[in-house]
Amino acid sequence: MRMIIFGATGLVGTHMVNKFKDSYELLAVGRNEKRLNKLHKIGVNTLKFDITSDYDNYSVFDEYNDCVVINCAAAVTGASENTLNDVNILGTEKIIRKVNELNARLIHISSYTIYGVNGSDYTEVDKFDGGTKYAESKYIAEKLVIDNCDKWTIFRPPFIGGPFDENVLYNFSERIKKHRMPLIGDGYLTYIDARDIATITEIVLTDDRSVKQIYNIAGETIKLSEFIDLLGGLLGVEKPYGKRYPYFLIFSIGSILDFIARIRGKNNENSISRYRIKSLTSDRTLNTEKVITQFKFKPVYSIKQSIIDWINETSKS
Repeated sequence: MRMIIFGATGLVGTHMVNKFKDSYELLAVGRNEKRLNKLHKIGVNTLKFDITSDYDNYSVFDEYNDCVVINCAAAVTGASENTLNDVNILGTEKIIRKVNELNARLIHISSYTIYGVNGSDYTEVDKFDGGTKYAESKYIAEKLVIDNCDKWTIFRPPFIGGPFDENVLYNFSERIKKHRMPLIGDGYLTYIDARDIATITEIVLTDDRSVKQIYNIAGETIKLSEFIDLLGGLLGVEKPYGKRYPYFLIFSIGSILDFIARIRGKNNENSISRYRIKSLTSDRTLNTEKVITQFKFKPVYSIKQSIIDWINETSKS
């Protein structure tokens, strides 16, 4: 059977390729030419393609009838509003259109950010309460999938890490190494390794009960302070990794930086923003009972093992 993976050069897409390259006739689609070349060298069919391009260009996929399409392509938190719209919304809309034309099945990777930061133990039926342009774009993309796609499954993962990560673990580690990891409150971090996302994808593709279903997927949840200590220790960085600040002070700074960003027409969501501060000081957790009950899914990779594997892979490059 054939499979198209959009966003194949990103973190989740890379591990999707590794999971399915031997069991599917696979086409890895992405923009990172260097990573595409690496995939090509191990025998994977690749295509450099931008999902924001005109829909006429999607005719390149016309031969992939009755295939599986995995959409891992996404602009991340901190991207401009235009980029979020072009990639997460309009790009998803074009992928859906092609999926329907091909009579394909779609696996769509969303995000738990759509739940916002004002609660915990979120279930799949909880309402949108995002609070950021990124979360809004992911929510709109989900709605497009649900309302317009014939055969779909949506995953809502939390923070994603693992080998080849250039976002979560990378950003935390850079702050820790520079001793600029501010400590504020006692929030929690929910995490999943990208390889476990690939594994649950493999599982749901064998079970038609997953069609037109949304699943929260997650691994461990630990205190943010414990996560920072774990990552800092494995990196071999001496404490302190950063200063502890009163919540009201750092939140006030975030408010000022948000105001300045708005004036400049910039997106401050991935810096010291009010949303980022709330997200790192909240008890935001995911209820994964649905995916566990239906598929007996249990993530393999602990946060510690995921970090160790990330450090080992990073040291090779």
